[in-house]
Amino acid sequence: MALRKKTTDTIAPRAAARRIGKLLRRSTDTHFSLPLFVLLLLVAIWGSTLRIISAEQVSAQNAMRDSVRELMDTYEAQVARNIGAIEQTLKVAAYAVSLKGADGALPELKRQDLLPPSMIFTVAIADRSGRVIASSPAAAPLSIAAQDYFQRHAARCGAITDVSAPLPERTGGAPLLHFTRRLEDAGGHFDGIVMVQVDPAYFTSGYERTRQGEHGLLAIYGADGRARALRVGAREGWRGSAPSLARLRAQPAWDGVEREIMVQPLLGGGLSVVVGLARDEQMAQFMQHRQANVALAAVASAVLILFATMAWSWLWQRAKAQRLMRRAQETYAAAAEANLDAFFMLHCLRDKHGVLVDFLVTTVNSRAEAMTGKSKLEMQGASLSKLLPLSRENGLFDKLRHAAEERAVHEEEWQNDRVEAKVRWLHLQLVGVEDGVVAIARDISDRKQAEARILTLAMYDGLTGLPNRSLTMQRLEAAVNQARDGGSTPLVCFIDLDGFKQVNDGLGHQAGDELLKITAKRMRQCVRQHDTVGRLGGDEFVLILPWNRDELAAAHALLQQILAAVTQPLLLAGQQVRISCSIGVALYAHEGDSADKLLMNADAAMYRAKSAGKNNFQFFDAGMNHGGD
Repeated sequence: MALRKKTTDTIAPRAAARRIGKLLRRSTDTHFSLPLFVLLLLVAIWGSTLRIISAEQVSAQNAMRDSVRELMDTYEAQVARNIGAIEQTLKVAAYAVSLKGADGALPELKRQDLLPPSMIFTVAIADRSGRVIASSPAAAPLSIAAQDYFQRHAARCGAITDVSAPLPERTGGAPLLHFTRRLEDAGGHFDGIVMVQVDPAYFTSGYERTRQGEHGLLAIYGADGRARALRVGAREGWRGSAPSLARLRAQPAWDGVEREIMVQPLLGGGLSVVVGLARDEQMAQFMQHRQANVALAAVASAVLILFATMAWSWLWQRAKAQRLMRRAQETYAAAAEANLDAFFMLHCLRDKHGVLVDFLVTTVNSRAEAMTGKSKLEMQGASLSKLLPLSRENGLFDKLRHAAEERAVHEEEWQNDRVEAKVRWLHLQLVGVEDGVVAIARDISDRKQAEARILTLAMYDGLTGLPNRSLTMQRLEAAVNQARDGGSTPLVCFIDLDGFKQVNDGLGHQAGDELLKITAKRMRQCVRQHDTVGRLGGDEFVLILPWNRDELAAAHALLQQILAAVTQPLLLAGQQVRISCSIGVALYAHEGDSADKLLMNADAAMYRAKSAGKNNFQFFDAGMNHGGD
């Protein structure tokens, strides 16, 4: 028991030591050290990039705040200067009232050129009842007794300038700001007000788009939190939709645009100046730099990963090369042997000048043995010229050489005309490989036979074995084209069987089919080998007879022979039957130049033959007045 425990205690440290040694060896192996090294480089690249981005962001934010402060200094001075000028006008007007009275104050100031520009400002005086008794420029009498600013002055003492929220102009125009000041009589009692009206846009007209962007903000707010003037980018004159000062500074942004906003109260008057710059616009350059830095880091990372992956892949592939090569050889051999196609591996044989002169068969599969009738031992190691002596004459060697030298792929279907050949049709594929060609041959004899059967079904009538309408029209077109080229003149004969319907209805369709087959056979026996007898359908047939014009008499004799053959009696369903036929004949270059027109004229002539008593033939002419029997 003690010995067993001692043995266990000894084995455990050894196993642990082996595991540690294995880990150490792996850590020094390139397969493991390379990814770790790449990871460290990636951490360094992105760490540096993020530090640069963070520093640039802080710098951009500081620059934005500096811009806001600079803008505030400028705008505050501008507003203070403009409001000071308006207050001075109010004081001058109040003083003039004390000297000249309410009616004479403004005319006196106008004579002294002490009034502000009338295109921008309106100066008015109202008495203690709220009636406007004088204004510059002149305006219709108006009562302002109900206005908040009038009531505020009436209720409180002291010469304090009041700035109202924008109020609609009495003419219905844009809202105006009203700067007002209390008037008092000699006893210190309320005696009316003097006021200056101005468009709020006057205080935001200094907006600079190049400096403040498309979404910058300039505003003046009163102590009540309501806007006196507001401009955002190109938009001004907000009427009743301007946000309160609290909403302007709240998050999220009232109009969806995040801004860096600064508010500065003006000394006296209860007004505050507000400026703001859109963060996205001010940080746009930083965002571009950030994207560029991220893109640069991404490209560097991608390049690093790409080269590391390529290096790692090469190392890994080298370690696996032998095993994969053996597996590939085994797989190749198994696939080639199991392939249903014949497989030939050919190696190029060249002379001392490097010219390809022959091929050496290096590998074949069992299917190649079955297809050629030769064993692998006979073919492997033999030259192409020995196995196929006619390869140069039939063009096979040239195709193999082209595939080998151009590394091309060549495919064709090849018919084997040798009597002793086991395969009639082959699909041959030649693939150029390094210093050789892979030839793959497939037996397609069955497919070719099937295609021939399909072609027969598509072009020949299944009942009579005659060319069907499609093949007949093709042959007629060919005959017309030949005639146009100066060849023989085709006669087109349209044949309709007389009495077929009575036989088919009276004795049955089987008897009718037998009648059609016998009649077709009789007509074929009457014509020459190069003539065409086709079935259009039903009991309608067409003859295409190439003749010279000086041989029309022989054509007449042939037509008489067909009439006689068709009228021969035959036995159907135990009954003797006799039918006849009517034939219409059209001659090329006399009746028409196209195949369709020839067939149409022959059909018209056939109806003329039927109306002439049937069992005769008629030649087509314009008047249908010429016939023969």
